[in-house]
Amino acid sequence: MALIKVQTVEEEMKRNSELKKSDLQMLRDWCKKQPHLPAVSDTDLTLFLHSNYYRLESTKLTIDAFYSVRTHIPELFSNRDPLGEKGLREIMKVVCCIFLPGTTPEGYRVILAKTIDPDPSRYVLADVIKLASMVMELRLYTTGTSSGYVIILDMDGTVFGHVARMNPMVVKKHLYYVQEALPIRLKSVHIINTAPFVEILMNIAKPFMKKELMNMIFLHSSVDTLNKRIPVDLLPNDQGGKAGPLKDLWAAELKNLEEHRAWFLEEDMRKVDESLRPDKAKNITDIFGIEGSFKKLDIDYELKLIDNIMVLMKMKTMEEEMKKNSELKESDLDILRDWSKKQPHLPHPISDGELILFLHRNYYQIEPTKPTIDAFHTVRTHAPDFCSNRDPLNSKNLREIMKVLGCVPLPGATPEGWKMMLVTLLDHDPSRYAYVDAIKLLCMVLELWLFTEGTVPGHVVIFDMTGVTMGHLVRISLTVMKKFLYYMQEALPMRLKHVHFINTSPIADVVLNMMKPFTKSELLNQFSLHTDLESFSKKIPTDVLPNEHGGKAGPLKNLWADELRKVEEHRAWFLEEDKRKVNENLRPGKAKNATDLFGVEGSFKKLDID
Repeated sequence: MALIKVQTVEEEMKRNSELKKSDLQMLRDWCKKQPHLPAVSDTDLTLFLHSNYYRLESTKLTIDAFYSVRTHIPELFSNRDPLGEKGLREIMKVVCCIFLPGTTPEGYRVILAKTIDPDPSRYVLADVIKLASMVMELRLYTTGTSSGYVIILDMDGTVFGHVARMNPMVVKKHLYYVQEALPIRLKSVHIINTAPFVEILMNIAKPFMKKELMNMIFLHSSVDTLNKRIPVDLLPNDQGGKAGPLKDLWAAELKNLEEHRAWFLEEDMRKVDESLRPDKAKNITDIFGIEGSFKKLDIDYELKLIDNIMVLMKMKTMEEEMKKNSELKESDLDILRDWSKKQPHLPHPISDGELILFLHRNYYQIEPTKPTIDAFHTVRTHAPDFCSNRDPLNSKNLREIMKVLGCVPLPGATPEGWKMMLVTLLDHDPSRYAYVDAIKLLCMVLELWLFTEGTVPGHVVIFDMTGVTMGHLVRISLTVMKKFLYYMQEALPMRLKHVHFINTSPIADVVLNMMKPFTKSELLNQFSLHTDLESFSKKIPTDVLPNEHGGKAGPLKNLWADELRKVEEHRAWFLEEDKRKVNENLRPGKAKNATDLFGVEGSFKKLDID
């Protein structure tokens, strides 16, 4: 312990009247009879005694578990050089684990863990746990015993892609360490800014958690509910607290780790020697079970998540929709349920939530609703260019277009109750604009918006023409444009009320001329062009726009980041939807193909080229 300044036994006795020299002596004597253990200091013994509420026998088990776990899980407890280990240096840029200044009213210390880089491809669970364990252990030894600890896991910035990268065996090992070996008095775990995938995360962890730990876990959709249990002032400024900027707190924590590099290198050598253990030597199987039993779980992990797809896509219930819409009748749904069962070519099942959206789109007229349902699934089958390969995390083209185009559902509504979406360029370089990928992304956001929002009186789409040049127009495929406009007019379950083009230039006239051959008069009559926001404000309150557009909805960057997070969280839903296609072999009557829907594609070839 010469490499670290620890709390002395005398200091600990002043804090804890239960700590007795006689107990320490008994543990020293016991340790001498455990030749497999490394040297155990009085500081170690004090921490272990305190975590076990000064019960000697349970303390002995914790001491053995602490060193045994650190020996048999090298992926979490070896190579912990905070300066020289590449994996650690990388993960320090991806997550943070911070001991917050101050304590709760009960005197509990608070630890915050948070993702700081939302890219799931950079997230390595074993390195995350290794880093968090290092922060925890260093603080334990330097600050000494505490009456309790509270852990806050902030899910902001965490997406479904992070969950998909979690290895259940690593989760099991870490939870064993926390419950059986870590010398702390854990009082509660608060998961804040939760999302639908947190339920899946909990299902992964549940088999490895004791009831005592389960009862300590609290979920909070926002910081507001956390405040009822933990003072929000303890949090960093970025999360509504007063502890200081998150960036500065994490920098100080990292500096502390780096200054104690020699201590971590020394700790890496303090392992159990199983050849000297009294009785039978232990191995990893004795502690954690057969690791191979998780291999299939890892491989099938994503499939199991998809099987539970409705956990990720939380649609409005029929009861909620009936409260909103007096025209919605159970008898109409029964008719559509029966009709859909007689359409063997359609994907099944078609949920009540979907049927309600299609009914609402058609103003509760049953007969027009049927062809809309058919068109929706038929287009998504015969337009694979923008209705397939929609993995928001692993599609390279989608990841690229997300940096070029923003499709942002705006908070609030018009005075009529209509919901709005803004579509705008984020990068004005035409060479980065791939039209088919832009349409694919727009459709993904539209569909997710419609399915999660439920029925609304109407929808408004706002296209910001800022940055659109002739270079963008020459990259437009008229074939893809025709397919998309057919999809929007004939299939998408939305009540489109207006389409506004703002910040227009002469380029907008060219765009409209390209669209006109594929646009019905009803849709053309909904188009409005605005060279500036003054004329737009006569139709739509400009306050609904992002700050950069003269509104008060917040920074565009933040709004788009929130929407992307939502898209990523619903990855499993998009993957499942990719499978829900029409089987033309089973269609009653004549099978359909792309030509039946969209016309002869070749007729556009010269126009596309020119």
